[in-house]
Amino acid sequence: MPCHRYDHPFSRRDFLRTAGCGFGAFALSALTGEQLAHAARIGSGAARIPHTRARAKNIIWLFMEGGPSHLDLFDPKPLLNELAGQTLPDSFEKPVTAMGEASSPLLESRRKWAQHGESGLWISDWLPQQGKIADELCVIRSCVS
Repeated sequence: MPCHRYDHPFSRRDFLRTAGCGFGAFALSALTGEQLAHAARIGSGAARIPHTRARAKNIIWLFMEGGPSHLDLFDPKPLLNELAGQTLPDSFEKPVTAMGEASSPLLESRRKWAQHGESGLWISDWLPQQGKIADELCVIRSCVS
């Protein structure tokens, strides 16, 4: 198996931006580091000086992993409810599954949907207050990947 060399080193900022899940580890290391430093001061009598002076005064990090999908908020799938309990029809492209569960029955959406505003925007029951401002929202349905 060839070993490919990665020639694009990350900057510290890129690393922190892409490693959101690791902030718990950063916090834990900071907490344990303070405890160890406190224990070292008490035990050895010598204070440890950091290698470099901290320059950041404030940081706000919002990492919002695990929110509901747009499919559960603004994209009703009536055909999915019609096909609930059946296997995926042959007319659909077979999905790539990790555990070979392509033959499992389809599940219906548990969301309740209603149209809101003059635009008739479909919004699920997970966002009950959004219906009041439905005409102020912009939902783009033409983006594909």
